[in-house]
Amino acid sequence: MKKRGTGEGGFGVSLLDLLCSTMGAVVLLIVLNNFRTTGDLRTARASVHKVRSQNQAMMQTSSALETQAEHFDELASRLTASPTLVQADRSSRLQLMPQGSMTNLVIILDVSGSMSRYYPDTPKYSSLPANLKEPGPKWQQSVRLVEKILATSASLEHFVILRLDDNREGHCGEPLVPINNGVWLPDNQQLGDESFRLVKAISRAVDALGKIKPTGGSSHWEAIRQSFRYVDDDSFLRGEPAADTIILITDGLPNHGDAPGEATHPSAGSMVSAASKNARAAAVIEKVENTFQEWQRVGKHTNVKFHVICLPWPDDLELQGFALDLARASKGIVVSVPQEANTSQ
Repeated sequence: MKKRGTGEGGFGVSLLDLLCSTMGAVVLLIVLNNFRTTGDLRTARASVHKVRSQNQAMMQTSSALETQAEHFDELASRLTASPTLVQADRSSRLQLMPQGSMTNLVIILDVSGSMSRYYPDTPKYSSLPANLKEPGPKWQQSVRLVEKILATSASLEHFVILRLDDNREGHCGEPLVPINNGVWLPDNQQLGDESFRLVKAISRAVDALGKIKPTGGSSHWEAIRQSFRYVDDDSFLRGEPAADTIILITDGLPNHGDAPGEATHPSAGSMVSAASKNARAAAVIEKVENTFQEWQRVGKHTNVKFHVICLPWPDDLELQGFALDLARASKGIVVSVPQEANTSQ
């Protein structure tokens, strides 16, 4: 067979070979070009996916920001409607009550056992030094606070001081200072100049409070419920003026009273858990809110204010929140008064 080529042992290229080679090169170029196009497509798709992911993230962020903005709007609205919380010091606390608006004043005064001690009845209490155990200065401090509130209220005409205890004996919410006639001090049956009668009534009240020895627990709702009688109980008031201001003075959450799943009166000497106190506090808050909402619904007693004065224990984080929720219903004021130093030995 004759060899293709130009010489012995050479290698020749025919036209067909050239055509085939040319077509192969074209096919290779097309394939290579397709590979490049596919790579670009993959890159483009990856870019689109990335953009879409970024857009989704931005949409989610925008949605989260909108939700957060709504939350802040709601919070701002709540804060606008919230009571004022004042951290009182000894120089300013006597001027913090809205003196000009208190004409007929109901004071609810906590007379539970903790008011005679410097520290609460907790496991920590048993290990405290003797000078930090009872008696403590809190009760005397509270009596002086009541005296100065009454004495510095320029528009005051009538007042009453109600007992806040555990209601075991059914006396929670009753006046702490004896009243001969009527429901208010000064007693309307007393004779003499009006201003003199008020001064005499305040002196009488302070003397009576000074003789009290706090003991037992606290049932806040029963005392608050009784205070509402001075606002909205015609048969009880018997034509006498209605209260325009209620001030609760307390040093802790309720440890007695109704609450879901809780005994109204825990066994004597038992320590009420924090969860139990919180459950009772929530029940009290709900009842106070419901009362003020009902008054607002029917357009009655819209000028009544409910204020709270706290005497918190050291490291107490719960009382101020409880007080704020109580006062919120009437847009009242919450005053937190630090305890005076204990000097008992």
